Amino acid sequence: MADELSILLVGPKDEPHIAKLSEALAKSARVLVLDPCGNDCTVAISRRQVDIKVGGVHLTDVNSIFCLAPFQSQSMDPSDDRNRMRKSMWDQWLRFLDVTLPESYWMNRPTSASLASNLGQQYRVACSVGLNVPEYLISSDVGICEQFLSLHPSCIIKPGNIWTPPNRRYFTNRVVSSDLNPRNVASAPCLFQEYIEKSFELRIYVIGEEVVTCRIDSQASTQTALDWRRYDIPKTPHSIVDLPAEITANVQCLVQKLGLAYGAIDMIVTPKGEFYFLECNSEGRWLWIEALTGANITEIICRALCNQGHGSS
Repeated sequence: MADELSILLVGPKDEPHIAKLSEALAKSARVLVLDPCGNDCTVAISRRQVDIKVGGVHLTDVNSIFCLAPFQSQSMDPSDDRNRMRKSMWDQWLRFLDVTLPESYWMNRPTSASLASNLGQQYRVACSVGLNVPEYLISSDVGICEQFLSLHPSCIIKPGNIWTPPNRRYFTNRVVSSDLNPRNVASAPCLFQEYIEKSFELRIYVIGEEVVTCRIDSQASTQTALDWRRYDIPKTPHSIVDLPAEITANVQCLVQKLGLAYGAIDMIVTPKGEFYFLECNSEGRWLWIEALTGANITEIICRALCNQGHGSS
């Protein structure tokens, strides 16, 4: 590889996290941005060659790669059939890029991130590393769903990591047996989960070997009590806290076993002080946490990309 450290950011140039990382990394590395919504990448793959360039630079010269929501550009209309086809083609190519650059440091590899996004997989791994997980059921069997709800009268239904229509979000909601629509339940597996009483919630960023934890006092507002993503920022204090050593080790092991180098983990802390794992997002955002708390998450990501990049050269 070239002597100069080269870091590739995969994502839209107009995405704020990509823009901030690009600016911060430019102080110590050559930064390339592969924007699937742009036209600055050329690909030529045949039996005799694999020639991939971004901004005229061969990707074989790249030391580290950061991949974040490649298709969430503000300028790309996801409802357009041509854009959907374009996204599908880029999805396939990015997975090929994953195996084409095995020596580069990835945060995160597309193939690993895809598997890690499955909540069933996350719960299985979380239990294996010693984390508490609420009782849950993923099922399309109406009878089994009704039985689960009868055993756990206080339950929620979650959308999981699924595709959602443009400009629409699905939140966690309480559910009882009478809410079930047999036709809807039978059409696709639904995720039901025992509701856990909260004292507060945690957003935990595992970045390589470093961990940053933000406490979110979601119970201070009725709007965010069930799902803090129903943002009520003025009434939900955010603060940086330290995790117990055992939980820190558990979440680091979780992210590693999921095959990730970066993970944004959501957890609940109960009034009794018990910690419950909810999910891990391989593309979890962080700028709002930085703005509210002064945390240095961008700096930590840049440091990991640079340090690991030097190790891959």
